[in-house]
Amino acid sequence: MEKPVAGSAFVKSQGSAFVNMSPMPGGGRSAAAVDALPDGLVFVDGNGTVVGANARALALFEAGGDTGIVGRGLLDLLPDFDWRDVPGPVGRMRGRRTDGGVFAADVVAVRLEDGGEHGLMLVVRDLTGVLDAETALADARRQTEAVLRAVGEGVVGADAEGRIVLVNPAAAQLMGYRASALGGRELHALVLHTGGDGEPVPFEDSPLADTLRTGRRHRVQGQVLWARDGDRLVVDMTIAPVCAGERVVGAVVTFVDRGPDRRLAHRHAAEVAAQAERHGAELSRLEQRYEELAGRHRLLAGAVAGARRGHLEELRTELMAVAADDACHLWPEAGRLLGRLATGCTRMAALLDDVLDQQLIASGEERLRREAVDVGRVVDDAVRRAVELLGHERTRFAVRCSGGEAEVDPGRLAVGLAHLVADVAGGGGGEGSGGVLGAEGDALVTVVVTGAGGQGVRIEVRGPYGGGDPLRQSVVSGIVCAHGGVVQRYEAPGGGGGGVYVVELPGRAGGGGGSGSGSGSGSGSGSVEGAFCAEVLPSSGRRRRRARHALPGPGSGGGGGGVGAGVGPGAGVGVGVGVGPGPGVGPGPGPGESA
Repeated sequence: MEKPVAGSAFVKSQGSAFVNMSPMPGGGRSAAAVDALPDGLVFVDGNGTVVGANARALALFEAGGDTGIVGRGLLDLLPDFDWRDVPGPVGRMRGRRTDGGVFAADVVAVRLEDGGEHGLMLVVRDLTGVLDAETALADARRQTEAVLRAVGEGVVGADAEGRIVLVNPAAAQLMGYRASALGGRELHALVLHTGGDGEPVPFEDSPLADTLRTGRRHRVQGQVLWARDGDRLVVDMTIAPVCAGERVVGAVVTFVDRGPDRRLAHRHAAEVAAQAERHGAELSRLEQRYEELAGRHRLLAGAVAGARRGHLEELRTELMAVAADDACHLWPEAGRLLGRLATGCTRMAALLDDVLDQQLIASGEERLRREAVDVGRVVDDAVRRAVELLGHERTRFAVRCSGGEAEVDPGRLAVGLAHLVADVAGGGGGEGSGGVLGAEGDALVTVVVTGAGGQGVRIEVRGPYGGGDPLRQSVVSGIVCAHGGVVQRYEAPGGGGGGVYVVELPGRAGGGGGSGSGSGSGSGSGSVEGAFCAEVLPSSGRRRRRARHALPGPGSGGGGGGVGAGVGPGAGVGVGVGVGPGPGVGPGPGPGESA
């Protein structure tokens, strides 16, 4: 095999005649130029044998020397080569190195003819780096397309002339076009040609044109975008320039559709307006109803006040006059009956006065006159008032006061406690009958006042009857609540049917305490029935209100000294009362005395 002849484009292959024996113009300079080409050149004779190659081709096919590939068949180097594709670009195919390695190559074949001899010149380009770059570019393109598909906003890319070069599905759907139909079309003329007022907008005056000219970013809220079907869409538009160095080569436009937000806001506003209309009508109806009830209340209060000051007072006066007549000694029973009726009228008048006063306090027409007082004195006043309310009924009272001061209206608080004492002491209209009786068979009512070290004052009232008279309890709860206190009702221990009420009032430190002779013991247990700041409901078929926070029931009674108090008609009997909730009986002042 002969070496290539310097300065010749072709060399003679073994077993064949020389092709083109004439030297190339320029001699060695031409050979050097061929070797300097970036692509490999392979010369093949008409038999398909390689007869020459430049330095790049020798390096590409990893030949061991200048003759490493000369003399080899073309198909040994390019096994996929097809002579039928000549002339022209053959395309991509495999290239095989002399050591057996394979690489990707791009081949272009040129037919050479000289004196009837045919040959080929093949331009071979190594595509190894190109394929790696194409793979990376394809991956990046797929990632970009995935991002653009996932983005909810419309994204449109435009070139320096404002023509669409990129569009994601969201933008195409927003504009009403297929993405494939938007390439090359002018974005402004397509969807931004007219303003919200219906006037045409020239491209030169648009934010897109300004961005392409100056490179400034633009953000337009409430931009009108016209879809393919003529729908008017309101969007927020952002335009950002795309630069290559110092030159603006395009722009990226993003659209955010505000239509759903606006529709939601309009729907919400309509719902709010409808609700306001409904609530306004309901409020008007309730206000009218309130005015009607307020008018009825005023009429009822006026009627009660008139009856109290008119007919009831007249009846009481006449009864008292008849009872005081000297002729009543002829019929003593009738005189006593008339006296009781007159006393009943007096008690009814007092009850009506207290109910009316409580209503005035509740309505705000009257205010409490608070002052710091010893609650024990208020309880003593309440017991005396309770005796007046009970009238002819024989009841014994036991009062123990361990001290406590509070900021209260003493007169009105005494009225409320008096009605509470009378409610559990009298059998009429109460919740129970029977209960604790004294040694002589009289009803026993105990009142225990306990100070809580400045935290409040606790007043416990226990009687033989369950209480629950609506009028009395309305007075009690109204006055106590006006003082910021609460009334709690307990089940009486032992199932005797008696009533136990606890009044808790906010107090102040430094309350006084009572002392006296007498000892007593008692025990009791019970459960909280409820705490209320409203009228206590009767127990007949109705469930009592429960406390918001249940409190423990009365525990076992403790022994200790107490103060005996005897108040009421007839002989007073002093009774010592234990510290605990259970009443205790012990020695006290003698009959007819009071401690």
